[in-house]
Amino acid sequence: SDEDGINLEEIREFAKNFKIRRLSLGLTQTQVGQALTATEGPAYSQSAICRFEKLDITPKSAQKLKPVLEKWLSEAELRNQEGQQNLMEFVGGEPSKKRKRRTS
Repeated sequence: SDEDGINLEEIREFAKNFKIRRLSLGLTQTQVGQALTATEGPAYSQSAICRFEKLDITPKSAQKLKPVLEKWLSEAELRNQEGQQNLMEFVGGEPSKKRKRRTS
C-alpha cells in the first residue's frame, strides 16, 4: 500500500483520529476549515477537511494535508487545556469581518 513512499495505513489512521479529536474539542469541519484557510490558505477549506476525513483524496494530497492538520490540531488541544475561551480565540481568532454566527 506504499504509493510513492506514502504510508496509506498511517494516513487512514490519522484521518480517523483527527475526526475523533476534532469532535472531542467540539469543533465542526467548518470551524477547522475557516481557521486553517485564514492561516494556511484555501487549500484547507471545510470541503478539504471533509474529504480528508473521508479519505476522498489522493494519497499525495493527504500527505500534504496531514502535517498541517496534525500541527493545527495539537495546537488547538493545547489551547483547549488552557480553557474553552482560548480554543475559541485560536479557532476564530482571525479578524475576518464576515464570520457567520453558528446556528447549529
